Amino acid sequence: MTRYNADLAVMNARLSTFALTDGLTGVSNRRDFDEKLRRSLQDQPMHAASLALLLIDVDHFKRFNDNFGHLVGDECLKLVAAAIRSVERADDFTARYGGEEFALILPATTRADALMVAERVRLAVAAMDCSALPNPARGLTVSIGVGIAVANANIQPRTLLEAADSALYLAKQSGRNCVRDGMASGQQLQQIA
Repeated sequence: MTRYNADLAVMNARLSTFALTDGLTGVSNRRDFDEKLRRSLQDQPMHAASLALLLIDVDHFKRFNDNFGHLVGDECLKLVAAAIRSVERADDFTARYGGEEFALILPATTRADALMVAERVRLAVAAMDCSALPNPARGLTVSIGVGIAVANANIQPRTLLEAADSALYLAKQSGRNCVRDGMASGQQLQQIA
């Protein structure tokens, strides 16, 4: 019976991992992200620092998939996930948000630090080794939107996601391959506080 219980515990742990991990990239999936963001914002009032959210979108990914096929697109997403993970800090949380979008939760992070991390992500993606991809596929870039939930602000996940998404839209409108923090969204978050 002890062996059975041990095997069952191992299988349950594997199932839990599968349920919360993106099968392609190996980072957390949307379900895990939603729960982590909710918990992070709930716990935030206990901390004196802001919480930042980065939404990261691979530039021109649809065209990339159309030109090179979905298998090459999948390899691209794996490389981007690895590049993001290479610059995340110990307490940061990376997830595949959907399609070609990734999210990075930065607990206890000021606006200035969030922008520095976002820039490191952008540079890491631009510098990744794409030698296994077709030659024109090299030079992949990302656009990044940064949303900030100030400490003790009682921000809801949706509000922070909207702020980061608005900033991501600004990055796309600014020519891509850049970081934007959407000051209007940031001011809106601070007014809620």
